[in-house]
Amino acid sequence: MASHYRDAAKCLKAVDGGRTTLKTAAYKTQNPPRTVALVSEVRRHRKALETAIAATGLREKAGGDAQLLLVAVYDAVPR
Repeated sequence: MASHYRDAAKCLKAVDGGRTTLKTAAYKTQNPPRTVALVSEVRRHRKALETAIAATGLREKAGGDAQLLLVAVYDAVPR
C-alpha cells in the first residue's frame, strides 16, 4: 500500500507541476488504473483535504512530502 501512495504522490506532483498529464504519469506506475482513480479523487477533493490538514496541524507533525500527505489523508477519510 505504501508503494501505491508513493506512486500516486509522484503522479500528483508531476501533474501539479504541469510537466505531464495524469494518464501519462500513471502509466509509469505498477497499477495505472488504480493510480488514475486515486489521484483524480485527491484532485477533486483537494480543497477539503487541505482544509482538514491545516485544521489538524498534520502538515507540521508529518513534515515531508505534501502530495503524499494529501493522498494518505484522502485514503484515511471515510466516504
